[in-house]
Amino acid sequence: MSFKLDDRSLKNLEKDLRAFKFKALPFVTKQTLNDMAFDGRKEMRRQIGRKMVERNKWTRGSVAVNKAKTLILRSQSSEFGSSEEYMVLQEYGGTERGKGGSALSIPTGYAAGQEGTRPRTRLPRKAHKMRNIKLTRLRQRGASKKQQNFLKVREAKKRGIRYIFMDLGRRKGVFRLLGSKHKPKVKMVADISHKVIRIPATPTMRPAANYAQRRSDEHYRKNMIYQLRRHRIFID
Repeated sequence: MSFKLDDRSLKNLEKDLRAFKFKALPFVTKQTLNDMAFDGRKEMRRQIGRKMVERNKWTRGSVAVNKAKTLILRSQSSEFGSSEEYMVLQEYGGTERGKGGSALSIPTGYAAGQEGTRPRTRLPRKAHKMRNIKLTRLRQRGASKKQQNFLKVREAKKRGIRYIFMDLGRRKGVFRLLGSKHKPKVKMVADISHKVIRIPATPTMRPAANYAQRRSDEHYRKNMIYQLRRHRIFID
């Protein structure tokens, strides 16, 4: 983290502190850098909670601070950010590939109870998670994919099977069977059409850093006044 002084009153305070207690200035800059880093951490965690689909609190908890410790002004620095490598992909975007060339399983909005919502912001419901779905092998009948899928749905409905895999041509996936035996319906719960997918950028660190930067003057003023009062230097 770094900051600049633009406020004339702040520069005057710094001038007073330099004149009367030069050794106190590094404490001001060190604390200001640390205050900004903690501001950044707090805001980044808030951004993650607002923008990302979280399985648990691990990602937010991975955002940490490295504090400025030295009193040598030119060597002072503070940092904040996530320790997890996958956050680089989330921050800047990129591509994700299935392991061993296999297709990726992407939960749908329906699976999360957000049908028609893009992007999906919730995790799939428990029943729709792939680890909880057991697929039953069904006979491949019919001359075309359309016929095969029709017969597969009818057979699955007759046997009381809740989830089936279907290849629709351009799209493949796992579907939930709904409706009656005479009028069955299907809803995709997991799209298994792609071996490579594009991950859009979801910046959380950049807006957090901007937020911390905006508060730099506020922290610098607070810490400057604290040192001036601590050393009983008159403040007009």
